Amino acid sequence: MLYAGVDYQMILREAEKEADIVLWDGGNNDFCFFKPTVTICVADALREGHEEHYYPGEINMRMADLVLINKVNSLQSPDLASSQAQHIRDFLGKQDIPIILGNSVVTPEARGPTGQLLGDSVVKDMVYGKKVLVIDDGPTLTHGGMPFGAGYVLAKQMGAAEIVDPRQAAKGSLVGVFQKFQHLEKVLPAMGYDERQVSDLQETVRGVDCDCIITGTPINLENVIDVGKNCVRARYCLQLERTWNCFSFHLFILYISLNIVNIFDFEHKLGISSSSFLCMSRAPYIMAFHPLTTHLHVELVRIEMSPFAQG
Repeated sequence: MLYAGVDYQMILREAEKEADIVLWDGGNNDFCFFKPTVTICVADALREGHEEHYYPGEINMRMADLVLINKVNSLQSPDLASSQAQHIRDFLGKQDIPIILGNSVVTPEARGPTGQLLGDSVVKDMVYGKKVLVIDDGPTLTHGGMPFGAGYVLAKQMGAAEIVDPRQAAKGSLVGVFQKFQHLEKVLPAMGYDERQVSDLQETVRGVDCDCIITGTPINLENVIDVGKNCVRARYCLQLERTWNCFSFHLFILYISLNIVNIFDFEHKLGISSSSFLCMSRAPYIMAFHPLTTHLHVELVRIEMSPFAQG
């Protein structure tokens, strides 16, 4: 169930009538408009220190009761994530804050002409040994400062013979994008802030000499532009390593359990709704969750076992 609008208090009250868990999605540059009881903040293992330099990412980090460092499998060693965790503790002045390490597992998905999912072997043949154009999330590559995204990771993972340089094929506004963000070489940022830029993106894609396209965008780019070639989507999910996280996970569950007692005692005295409240806020490079729910233990297990959508 999805609620949207401008009167946030009214939206929350309506959602509480229908839902056990309310998920806040604050977009790309927000923190929660409601005061949560528990805050989970997700940091990027590839962008250590960004919590100190971006607003409102620093706010989300400072409010966190638990920090999840994601994409640890993209590092040369998990020890680097442990170092990042210690840096976060020192930055926050909270040596006892639970910090969980997670992997971002990237898998391919492709569909046929009628929309049917293609088999693994078919998808593999589309990429392995081929010339591939990678289109990754625009904000991640531009003001996000990343030289690659999930699409590039998948192309390397699936054995593409060549990841082509799209800069020579850039059209219109994309020329200026590459001039401004000169760290981009082997990936095309999915820019589409207006109709003209969407058109420039399509012309650029269709002008690249390649066998296949891999997209690492949160949306299905084929619903926006005509790519004109075989297209594989990079899908990603969260994987938690129990051996890294046992102590932090159980410490956090204990913290939540103590807070849930206070939450329901407070609600009982005031006679207010006991609907659970889970709030998510995304800031550049950091995503924050604000759960308030008796089912949080179940929800955390579900995050560990099932695909996790990123913004």
